[in-house]
Amino acid sequence: MHFQNLMIRIIFIFAFILSQVAVGQATGSIYGRITDGNTEGEALIFASVNLNGTSIGEQTNFHGNFEMTGIPVGTHILQVSYLGYEPKEISVNVAPGKVALVETALQALSTTTESLLLTEASTPPRIATDKAAKQ
Repeated sequence: MHFQNLMIRIIFIFAFILSQVAVGQATGSIYGRITDGNTEGEALIFASVNLNGTSIGEQTNFHGNFEMTGIPVGTHILQVSYLGYEPKEISVNVAPGKVALVETALQALSTTTESLLLTEASTPPRIATDKAAKQ
């Protein structure tokens, strides 16, 4: 009886391991780097990288790199954004058990400033009123 329980446990553990391997193959990873398109490849620190239609997202590190794991297999759209830069959408194909590489540069938004001309304006003279003088 003891041998039979041991065999059942071994079979259960083996089935569990196989199921984890099968689940692991149904996902892949995305690794990438986001840089400033207006400079010579300067990293964009803390840029947002989100998988469109999901709650999966990351921020780039101090080198502009990011990594997303456990991504379902298929073609996905990455939304990349950074304050003061044009956001970008990138199509990425994730294969089972593979790492998809993404490298892109964001362009700074064109900034136009409006000038405001301040001129000195004279204030109308105050008319002094003396209630006591009128009485």
